[in-house]
Amino acid sequence: MRVHPDATIDAAAEADSAAGGLSQAQVQAIWEKLIALYDTKIYPGISFSLQRRSKVVMQRALGYSHGHGSDDVPSAEKRRMAPNTPVCLFSTSKAVTAAIVHILHEQGAVDITRRVVDYIPEFYQKGKGNITVSDVLGHRAGFSGFSRQGMSSEIFDFDHVVRVLCDQPAELHTRGAVAYHAVTGGYILGEVVKRATGKDLREQLEILIKKPLGFDWFDYGAPGRDTSQIARNYVTGRPNVFPFKQLVEYAIGSSFETIVGLSRDERFYTSLVPSANMVATAPEVAQFFQMLLNGGTLGGVRICKEETVREMARETGNTWFDRRLMMPMRYSQGFMLGNSPLGLYGPDTKQAYGHLGFMNILCWADPQRDISVALLNTGKALGGRHIIAFADLLRSIAEECA
Repeated sequence: MRVHPDATIDAAAEADSAAGGLSQAQVQAIWEKLIALYDTKIYPGISFSLQRRSKVVMQRALGYSHGHGSDDVPSAEKRRMAPNTPVCLFSTSKAVTAAIVHILHEQGAVDITRRVVDYIPEFYQKGKGNITVSDVLGHRAGFSGFSRQGMSSEIFDFDHVVRVLCDQPAELHTRGAVAYHAVTGGYILGEVVKRATGKDLREQLEILIKKPLGFDWFDYGAPGRDTSQIARNYVTGRPNVFPFKQLVEYAIGSSFETIVGLSRDERFYTSLVPSANMVATAPEVAQFFQMLLNGGTLGGVRICKEETVREMARETGNTWFDRRLMMPMRYSQGFMLGNSPLGLYGPDTKQAYGHLGFMNILCWADPQRDISVALLNTGKALGGRHIIAFADLLRSIAEECA
């Protein structure tokens, strides 16, 4: 195995590759592509977990969680990235929020076919009366962005954001169409859960997933924890210029600099931001998707029924042009889906489901290959030499695990 000076490998956690149906050469091929991605110098730190046939075949990290970024001074303390370093998942949080809603639907506490106004009457205003919980899960609800200025520190006040979303009008250009709800949808789903059950998403996460599976971090933010342990995010790569800068800000609600700045605010880790502030380790996220891959069970613990997982991953329509991301996308009610011949998770991945997190965090399950994957990183860049390396890594995972 090639040794990289910035690598940290959890050899004790990794099973023999043959137990996962892979040869050492196949694991090495994926590892070489991961190293090549790190060597683009776009990602100060990367953590990676790959499970195949329910066996951990790779649990590794490259780089540094702190002190290795573009705005760190040379004298900054450098901390090695480890596979169990907690990282903010950003939009991958949506997959966890969706799972909670679907589990509550299974239990009869929430009905995703009902209208949002059945749970939040004041949401009825300005053309939003017929929006269903399912519409919100599937990015078809028509309030994909904030009417006022984009994301700011206001996102730390959950109740305030809910009031803003209740008051703003439906978007005429996206209503009924596919338009990615980068931040907005999570607040409404969280408010539905709170009003239907009397418990907020953080409490439900603890009860339904985190505690039963024995996860340590895996939470919205990190309340009561030492947040200095969480990997630091950085703006990297080339500066975004017109028109790409404007397209990115339209798609995700704010500039890279604003979002990275918010992720460094202590309030980001004490607040509840359902679409954006989950904190977890790569092994935890891979285990979460392994639970889904197993039909709702992990380690003998059943989290939900197999039919609930099928409903989570069921496509809500054919590939549609997303009017917020400005590209073709496939969605289920909560997940971003793969595609063929080429999809978000690499070539020939139409069965795969998971989520992208700002910008190249990618976590997914692929029933066709019997894999669950968590690729977490701390560099936030749009264009640059890393794009080819990133695509090459996804291709390698898809091909070696086929």
